[in-house]
Amino acid sequence: MRGLFNVPYHEDESVISMWSRLSTANGTKARLFSMDMSVNHYDLAKGEPGALARMAEVTALHPDFLAARSLVRLEAKNTTLAGHRFPSHNAIARTTTRFCPHCLQEDDARDHRFPQARRYFRLRWHLRAVRSCPYHNCMIVEGPDPENPDLNIDFSRYNRDYAKEIRRTTAEAVPLPFSSFEKFACDRLVGIKGHGDFLDEISLSLAIDLIEETGICLRYGKTFDRRDKLSETELHSVSEDAFQRISRGYGGLDDCLDLISGSDDTYNPRVGGTKLYGSLYLRIANRREPEDRSAYDALRKHALRNFPLSNRARVFGPLLESKLVSLPTWTKEHEVHHTTFRRLLKTLGHEQALVDSEGREPLINVDIAKKVLAYWRNLTTAAELERILGVGIDTMRVIQREGLLVPTLPKERNNRYAKYSHSDVETFLKKVIPEVPTSDIEGLYSFRSAVRRAHTGQGVVLRLLLDGRVTRRGIDPTHPNGIDALLLDPTELQDLIAERMAPGVKPADIMSIEQSAQYLQVGPDMVKRLIWNRLLPDVRLSIIDAASKNFGRGILRVDLEDFRSRYVSLEEIAKRYDFGRRKLHSLLLECAPDVKSKFPANIRTVFLNRRIAEDPEVVAAFEKQIARSINRRRPKSACPVTEDQFNQRTTKSA
Repeated sequence: MRGLFNVPYHEDESVISMWSRLSTANGTKARLFSMDMSVNHYDLAKGEPGALARMAEVTALHPDFLAARSLVRLEAKNTTLAGHRFPSHNAIARTTTRFCPHCLQEDDARDHRFPQARRYFRLRWHLRAVRSCPYHNCMIVEGPDPENPDLNIDFSRYNRDYAKEIRRTTAEAVPLPFSSFEKFACDRLVGIKGHGDFLDEISLSLAIDLIEETGICLRYGKTFDRRDKLSETELHSVSEDAFQRISRGYGGLDDCLDLISGSDDTYNPRVGGTKLYGSLYLRIANRREPEDRSAYDALRKHALRNFPLSNRARVFGPLLESKLVSLPTWTKEHEVHHTTFRRLLKTLGHEQALVDSEGREPLINVDIAKKVLAYWRNLTTAAELERILGVGIDTMRVIQREGLLVPTLPKERNNRYAKYSHSDVETFLKKVIPEVPTSDIEGLYSFRSAVRRAHTGQGVVLRLLLDGRVTRRGIDPTHPNGIDALLLDPTELQDLIAERMAPGVKPADIMSIEQSAQYLQVGPDMVKRLIWNRLLPDVRLSIIDAASKNFGRGILRVDLEDFRSRYVSLEEIAKRYDFGRRKLHSLLLECAPDVKSKFPANIRTVFLNRRIAEDPEVVAAFEKQIARSINRRRPKSACPVTEDQFNQRTTKSA
């Protein structure tokens, strides 16, 4: 503006210092000069856009030049310095005058500058993180608190009123080398980057807080809460140590986080960042700058990578991307008992998926948990299976007993019910229920009625259906879809059973139970025991048009001859020697211990190994034992009862 004495401006000078020197050059105070120039001095100190625009008109400087050097006070506890947002006034010296006494001394020696306006306030002095001068390697000092608060925003007048105190601080200046951390802060303040991929991505205010607090945690521990008791020299030292590590990028940050979080503590899988990183987490929390999310993401990734945390843990918000969930919480949420869930893990071969979080609640990978849950949802109990198959409880018991539908999750001690897979049930139904039922239903009966008319069991018919042997299959539309709605031909079932049980066998080749007993010289019950224990194969033949429900049961003559060629009944030996069976059996075992068969206990006392029993040496030894024995028991017909014996027996019975 014409008529004013102009002063040269410096690249590292703050806006309020420019206005103070301009007012001093024109012989007045900054507040009065502002009134003359129609500028609100306090708005200028706050960095209001209107005040900066008016200053630009007065000084003929570009508004962007002034905005880049202004201190703007935003909402409570938020300040912007040179375009960098600081969420706390503690990081910015706004109401306190800080300076390097040697820099002011050098300003006084600049004779070419306007008198009383030679000293100017450097922009970097606003940053409390800058604790030393880059040119003189001495500590930045805080000047005396003025009685008039206006002097804090009128730097030239402040230097004039407190010149004596400022000269004293020059003599008492403490040496302090300018650190790499402080150079980083000064460079970022003016927009210079190139300090590592991590530090270049985050805001200046977060970088300063992160580096300082990391240094404190590395040296004093993450639970250290006496930061205000540390001296400027100690803060200068810890900040430089942390900067040397973090300036290496994300790898250096991870190393610092490893040292801070690594301890003997037992972490709950739901703990948050405060437990893991202590005061570092609290110092950098609640940031609003978009670029600060990269720092948050770095800590979240470190926590996920190094600690078994569930998705309910909080590190700058819930760790929703965590692949681990609490097993008790997951099972309770999805209504599955945790012991059943563990059993499913074992069944599917995912036992290693459980993560033991040092005595705390076990964790499991969420993908495997979803897979196991889907597997569990695909299972059904026998009670539910009755409805799906359309059968009664008796048919369901036949299916279970004969293993026609194998349970996917068998019944065990801790599992009350066996579980069946829906996919296996669908396959079972596709084999049993016809896709295209026969239209000619004459001679067809319902499933249960057809089983009774064929004189067979439900299990036999179901096996024929599963094997695809039954051709005529209809559906009763009056019944719910299922096995009970099937319509089958009893005559076809009888033919299939006869063909299956004895394919190509003639009736003359089959011996009945009674004939087989007579042939083996045992009782009929013993023949049935042989059949039940599957030691002698039987043949079941359906009797067409028979009124009885019983099968025509018999044994092939070939099978009987083969059995008799290998085994001999004790009755046959007893008849040959006219000797008591029990004594005969014991004498035979004395002569040949290996003569005993390997049948069950209720059968091996009746049948002996024929090859050993008829061995000539065994027979000779056996006959000698019989000859020497005095316990020969004669037939009852040869031992008449005397009158005395008859009277004794009558007395005992009375």
